[in-house]
Amino acid sequence: MKYVHHVGDGDSSSKNVLDAFFLGKALAETLNERIESTLGELLSTVGRLQAEQQRQVQEFQVRNIFNWHCVVLNLWYKL
Repeated sequence: MKYVHHVGDGDSSSKNVLDAFFLGKALAETLNERIESTLGELLSTVGRLQAEQQRQVQEFQVRNIFNWHCVVLNLWYKL
């Protein structure tokens, strides 16, 4: 098949390439923003869970220290 160049074909082809470039760029930017947003939400959730876990550990430690003080005092008074 023989290619016949028509006047204006290059302009149309260049426009299609340019349109595809800008469409790809817009898609990449949108995906990048979505990934950044999702990653930010994930890190925020992980931070919140770590803070909650640390609070629970501290409460556990305080309860156990208090309980051990009570046990020691009870033993002391029984002597």
